[in-house]
Amino acid sequence: MNPGGTHPGPGDPDQLFTPEEAAALLNVKHQTLAKWRMGGRGLGPHFVKVGRAIRYRRATLVSFIEGNTFTNTADARSGVRKH
Repeated sequence: MNPGGTHPGPGDPDQLFTPEEAAALLNVKHQTLAKWRMGGRGLGPHFVKVGRAIRYRRATLVSFIEGNTFTNTADARSGVRKH
């Protein structure tokens, strides 16, 4: 599983991404994902535990991107999502 610069979209929604792959797809550092997981404030995408490994479902990453899409900065501050 190496998304290697691919964009979210068509593909197996249940495909699992490593934290590094998910971070690359979201264009954030994998440490940012770790902070979001451990922060307890629900800032990041939901994740899957496979034994001790952390994985992210493609559908969850796509949903996270869509849920954080805004039309302008005022909407982003107020939490009004793009429809």
